[in-house]
Amino acid sequence: MLRWLLATVLLAGGCIALVVFLAPQLPGGGLGRSESPEKAPRAGGGRAKDDESDDRASATVVVTSANDGTIRIVEIKGARGAGPAQPLIVQDARILAVERQEVPAERDGKLICLATEITPEEESTVPKERIFWQKFGVLAVEVPRSEEQSVPLQDRLYLDGFVYADKTRKMFRPCTEKEELTPGHLQVAYVTKKLRKLEVGDQVKAGQLMALINPVLALDEMAIKVAKLEAGEADVRAAGKTKLEAVRRVDSMTNQLRVAPKSVTADDYYGAKLQVARYEEEETAKHSLVRQTQRELSQALTTLRLHEIRASIDGVVKFTYKNKGDAVKSLEAVVQIQSPSLLRVEGLVEVQDAKHIKRRLDLLAESSRELIPAQRELILIQRELEGAKRAANQGRISEALRKQAIAEGKVAAAKKKMDRANAGLVVTVEASRPEPPLAVLRGHLLDVTCVAVSKGPQPWIVSGSEDQRVTLWRKSKAGDGWTEQFRLYHPSVVRAVACTAPKAASNKVLTGMADGRGTLFDLDDLKAESVSLDGRHSGAITCVAFGPDGKTCATGGEDRAICLWDVATGKRLHRIVSAHKQAVSSLQFASEKELVSAGRDRRMQVWNVGGEKPERAQELERRSGDVAVLGVSHDGKRVLFDEGRELRVLSLDGQRIEGSLQNGPGAVNFSTLALFAPDDATILTNGAAPGRLQLWRAPSARARASELRNFVWSSGQVTCGAFSPDGKFAVTGTTDHHVLVWEMPKAGEAEEPLKAQLHYVEEFLDSSLKKVPVRAQLNNPGWVIPGGTATMVIAPLAAR
Repeated sequence: MLRWLLATVLLAGGCIALVVFLAPQLPGGGLGRSESPEKAPRAGGGRAKDDESDDRASATVVVTSANDGTIRIVEIKGARGAGPAQPLIVQDARILAVERQEVPAERDGKLICLATEITPEEESTVPKERIFWQKFGVLAVEVPRSEEQSVPLQDRLYLDGFVYADKTRKMFRPCTEKEELTPGHLQVAYVTKKLRKLEVGDQVKAGQLMALINPVLALDEMAIKVAKLEAGEADVRAAGKTKLEAVRRVDSMTNQLRVAPKSVTADDYYGAKLQVARYEEEETAKHSLVRQTQRELSQALTTLRLHEIRASIDGVVKFTYKNKGDAVKSLEAVVQIQSPSLLRVEGLVEVQDAKHIKRRLDLLAESSRELIPAQRELILIQRELEGAKRAANQGRISEALRKQAIAEGKVAAAKKKMDRANAGLVVTVEASRPEPPLAVLRGHLLDVTCVAVSKGPQPWIVSGSEDQRVTLWRKSKAGDGWTEQFRLYHPSVVRAVACTAPKAASNKVLTGMADGRGTLFDLDDLKAESVSLDGRHSGAITCVAFGPDGKTCATGGEDRAICLWDVATGKRLHRIVSAHKQAVSSLQFASEKELVSAGRDRRMQVWNVGGEKPERAQELERRSGDVAVLGVSHDGKRVLFDEGRELRVLSLDGQRIEGSLQNGPGAVNFSTLALFAPDDATILTNGAAPGRLQLWRAPSARARASELRNFVWSSGQVTCGAFSPDGKFAVTGTTDHHVLVWEMPKAGEAEEPLKAQLHYVEEFLDSSLKKVPVRAQLNNPGWVIPGGTATMVIAPLAAR
């Protein structure tokens, strides 16, 4: 038994010694041997999927080589400690209008029209079938001759039968709200106004006419009040004249008594004086009746105006509840208006996150409660100081200055606290803006397979198609649109096209065909003979690219090879055999010495092409492979790496993840293309479904990646895309044979995300999702549409 035990121990010791002896000879140098990042293979999928930051707790990271399976330790330069807390992302937040009005009818009656007054500027744009004329009853005021020139032309009225003694017509104008209703100068009149029918989506202003209820009874009532006012004024005149006659009689009796005493009895004399007093009171009563009638006429005028249904807020017509000819009751809603200027963004957060946000709101309320008393105290002390200065009391002045300094400190502390609380409640709103194409170019007979845009002040749009031709488009001289100007016919289907970069000396276009051949054309001299590449791929050319200086170009094909060519002569410089295990789908120059390729083998390769022979510098694996064309930033420092519903932005130096683009839950994967704009501030992507062409804000130190535009074209899927060198527009090709031109955002828009202010946290859970609603207030920049959805990004809750 002991012999067997001893033999076992000796055998185990021998095995251990053998392993220790052979370990240094194994490929990779064994566990623990370090290697520089330049020589170590880099695996794109060797990192955890939820590692979204380039911050690391230590200066090393363990990766697995895809070649031999050994573990190697690679030093990461510039490693830092743990990164900041992540912001709270609230997806599918609803955008609602804060201000809305159910515009009511204020009188019972029949709806004559649902319309508004048309301005001269609108008249040329409104369809004729929406324009009509309508009579309106008004209270007209006579205009004195001295004021006629000051009345606007549209307010001048001339009524039949009203003329001056010299046979010239009298001028009237509509009565204003605070008009003094002078008897004898008022008439009920009719004016005809040009209106346009009101429809859903029309913009309206506060006070603008929206509908008219039949005002016939109100006009009759107002005419009665005008006649009554004139009758009352006539009674006033009669009472005045009667009073004057009574006064004359008293004066006559007084004179007669002075000449012949006792010629008039005392009863007659005092009876005459009583008549004077009586007529004076009657005149006063008549004046009061006139004023009463004026108020009744003003009331009738108000009643008439109530038949005009007007908006109380600026906004957009959302719903119309009534139509022309319908009966309406008082206070019954006729139209709904929503104001898009002030919006509410409402999302759902977890209970624990809602508590943190509630603490921020409570902090803001607390700081506000502290600031107001401190400001009041400071005002009182300043008044006390002013009194001390007037009294020249040095003791009081010194004490007041001391108190003022203390109060100012309290105010400053309260303001600082409030600013800190406000900063914690400012959120970023990521709202996408749907945009139609700027131009639709029609001319191809089959699917458009490739597009490019040339350099220069008048760039060419170059498009290739399965119809075996390349079409050149350019803006017309009038600048009113793009027109087809040249066709370059090819012997085979055109699969790829590229134009020289802005810094290149020449202005050329390279086309790649399905038969493996490539051709160079001079865009500055299209009549010159084209240059065919001296050689061909054994399969279709799938991608082409020019170097930054325009002296070399590269082609990739289904034969898995990459070829480098001299642009001037068309001679092949290098051929990289088996550059990928499957067809090459994308080529982009990061610099004159670096070429980035992607293939259907789900790999991305970085090639050093600056030496005598191209060498593989980096290799990134485990792409999802859905995106065929992956962009490289124009500064050559970043690449796009696809992983299904996520696109990562990787730095070529160290392969750090600088950000990612992610579609919401339930969205389709990214596909077809992902390209950096010329300024690297935005990224153009496409999804696997129609209508999923998106323009994203590129991730940066100031903002995370978010969708800026949704380029809407649903009749065909996107097959290819390119940017103009100046970044003013983008171009895409589709399966329905069209070339689409898209307008890019204005400069600086990508760097300025929308900001909103959190102002409310619900006290109750949402019954269906068991989350808490939170709300933020947003000033609409003019393009955010209420009723849509957005993403709210709340500052890290742990950071406050």
